[in-house]
Amino acid sequence: MGQRSFFMQTSSKPRQIEGVVRQELESEAVLYHAATGNIHILNKTAECLWELCDGNHSLSDMEADLRARFQIPDEAPVANDVAETLEQFATNGLVSVEDSD
Repeated sequence: MGQRSFFMQTSSKPRQIEGVVRQELESEAVLYHAATGNIHILNKTAECLWELCDGNHSLSDMEADLRARFQIPDEAPVANDVAETLEQFATNGLVSVEDSD
């Protein structure tokens, strides 16, 4: 199977990497990673998650925030989508991960 997810632990707290610049472009946010020269385009949901990557918000905090902002019902499976987006951030070198114990 695949690599174990950093974000499957609800205590994981991602933090934005220094050197990533956020810019608004019409209805999307664009991240520019200065070290790699890569550009990443975020939809509104991913943009909200990016804002919460401050080392203080856990996966469960982020899930609760998205549910409140977008009025997502409790029965909708949001945790996996949050984890997948954060995995993409980590894979692309946009965030580091901190676990709280």
